Amino acid sequence: MKVILQSSTVFMEIGELDTLSGDFFVYKKECPSVETDGVYDFIDNDFAAIFFADGQVQVRLAEFSTAATERVSARVIRNHGVNELVISRDGEDVFSYRYTAPEWNSRDPTPFVDKEDEDFCLFISNIINSPERKALFDPANR
Repeated sequence: MKVILQSSTVFMEIGELDTLSGDFFVYKKECPSVETDGVYDFIDNDFAAIFFADGQVQVRLAEFSTAATERVSARVIRNHGVNELVISRDGEDVFSYRYTAPEWNSRDPTPFVDKEDEDFCLFISNIINSPERKALFDPANR
């Protein structure tokens, strides 16, 4: 299955992910209003994405992938320049990913900028933990 993903950093860039093979291709958008299935980024050179496919929200990070069901939760642990995203299923940790902590400019005057705008793993964690935000990925809710 192929999904179309919006770049989290470049508005006019989309990616096409083959969920079976893992192949990923980047394209420039021809139209700003292209419908997408989710969002992607590269974290410390590893591919990361959260998207809707096969009737549910899916998470892919490096070689790990999982459906973000109600049995799945996530947390980000901050530790002096190296953060860690931990994904759990039924209360048991199933995946851990350490990454360089992004720089956060607390003096940014933009009122709507949040830490998850700079930290894609935090963004993924927040969506996994929010049924309301996960529901927004379902095309039936758009």
